[in-house]
Amino acid sequence: MLTGKILADLTEAQKQKDAPRLDTLRLLRAAIKNAEIEKGKDYRLSDEETEAVIRSSIKQLRDAREQFAAGGRQDLVDKTDLEIKILSVYLPAELSEAELAKLIDEAILELGATAKDFGKVMSAVLGRTKGRAEGSKVSALVRARLKS
Repeated sequence: MLTGKILADLTEAQKQKDAPRLDTLRLLRAAIKNAEIEKGKDYRLSDEETEAVIRSSIKQLRDAREQFAAGGRQDLVDKTDLEIKILSVYLPAELSEAELAKLIDEAILELGATAKDFGKVMSAVLGRTKGRAEGSKVSALVRARLKS
């Protein structure tokens, strides 16, 4: 399971005294634990649920990164970039733009979608990507495809 790998990597980071990785994995472990507590007593997250927690954490880090960049805090931008890189290791590889475009085209054809069917196409495409593409990227590509 993914949580087992994260715990093993956390232990390894402790042994190697890798502070940035250790801090990041501790925060991730806490987020996973909080999600498990929300689900109920003795609940263990599935790999998909764990990936959702990781994606949420990365999204929060990206939002923070934007704020740090706007504030001119390059030290915090660099730290946040490293944390995102550490967490990204636990997610499946993102779809390339060509793969994503193919999924979008398939969804448009299947739905017979027009420009006003943006929501339907988004729903279909996001269901197929299974978290392997960022929502904003999908949204931009769907808009572009529906306009043409």
